[in-house]
Amino acid sequence: MSEGRPSVRALDLVIVGNLLVDDLVYDDGQTRMGEPGGALLHAALGASGWGARVGLVSILGTDYPKRAIETMLAHGISLDGVKRLETPGVRVWLLYENGVRRMVPRLGRPSHEDVSPMPEHVPALYREAPAMHVAPMPLARQKAMVEAFGHGSRLVSVDPCDALTSETFSVFRAMSAHTDVLFLSDDEIGIPDRARAMRELATGRTRYVLHKRGRHGGTVYSRDRPETMEWAPFPADEVDPTGAGDSFAAAFMAALSAGASLEASLERAALTASIAVSGIGSESLRGLDRASLERRLSGT
Repeated sequence: MSEGRPSVRALDLVIVGNLLVDDLVYDDGQTRMGEPGGALLHAALGASGWGARVGLVSILGTDYPKRAIETMLAHGISLDGVKRLETPGVRVWLLYENGVRRMVPRLGRPSHEDVSPMPEHVPALYREAPAMHVAPMPLARQKAMVEAFGHGSRLVSVDPCDALTSETFSVFRAMSAHTDVLFLSDDEIGIPDRARAMRELATGRTRYVLHKRGRHGGTVYSRDRPETMEWAPFPADEVDPTGAGDSFAAAFMAALSAGASLEASLERAALTASIAVSGIGSESLRGLDRASLERRLSGT
């Protein structure tokens, strides 16, 4: 995509993943149809709100809402790595029930793999960025991406779509050789002894495994320290949890790659997630700017 694009020079963070159209169905029967979604939208707004210069790599359908594209461009987010399909893209039902979210693809649309980029889709200038976040995609695509770019001094993180189970554990473990940070949520961990599994993944190149627990905060498993570290959530009036984990991960990576400490990176990420849940879809993330975020962080 080129129309109205900002320059891709000197990017701070490249985010790879999907831009999807969401049909939301909540516990109380309310619905929101045709919302711009996909992990990349929430992640990009979460990171750019802190001043990070962000570039996206994705595959976009013709039905993706134009207003979301305009919002990302207005935030200075580069879309040079976004390839357009000649057909509508993936559209999914997001079903919320008893605190659990299920994603059900709409029929007659491309597959998840069809709209998940591969290493060759990353533009040459993006490859100079010091950090890359691989958002939820099929595990094979994530593995290919980290193997291609998880080397040298580049900071690489993965937020999986496939669950961590006894069958997929070996793939996650192999990715630890190319990944600095791994994000996992409750519904992505299908191993009974969660703590042991995450401790075993915090090895090799992987510095941190973050267990995100939504409104309960989370736990960090570190390669370099035996004890775990807890983080607390920021208080929030939750309206819609969509995108909270994605904006958390991207804000964390933007901070960590800029040289912030683990504690400061977690604090920024938790604040960003608290803002994400306070509105429908991505609406509460659209007005973020670093000055207001810093004021909220300091309590002023």
